[in-house]
Amino acid sequence: MKPGIIKDWKRKLKAFEEKHRFSVYSSSLHNAEIMDSKASKARGLEYLLQEFGISARDVMAIGDGENDLPMLKLAGYSVAMQNAEEIVKQRVDEVTKFSYRQNGLYEFLMQKIR
Repeated sequence: MKPGIIKDWKRKLKAFEEKHRFSVYSSSLHNAEIMDSKASKARGLEYLLQEFGISARDVMAIGDGENDLPMLKLAGYSVAMQNAEEIVKQRVDEVTKFSYRQNGLYEFLMQKIR
């Protein structure tokens, strides 16, 4: 499926978001993910933070897709993978030097840990 068709479909779905309780994200140019508005990586992270008594400002989150944006916004420090969509790269504190295919997460974490 062409990315333009997905973008168009997502735009139409966004119009329904206000009436119905769901959210639309993409994790690639070729899909749209429709989820209950209460389900997200950010919600899961919020639960864990509360469960373990950790502040969101003490968390680093790493992602590469639109569906990661709420989680990245919640975290005190946000990182996008080199292969991330531009919208994700524009909204984070840092971008890795390498993509996931180049072991970008490993390289990034090794740099941060040392």
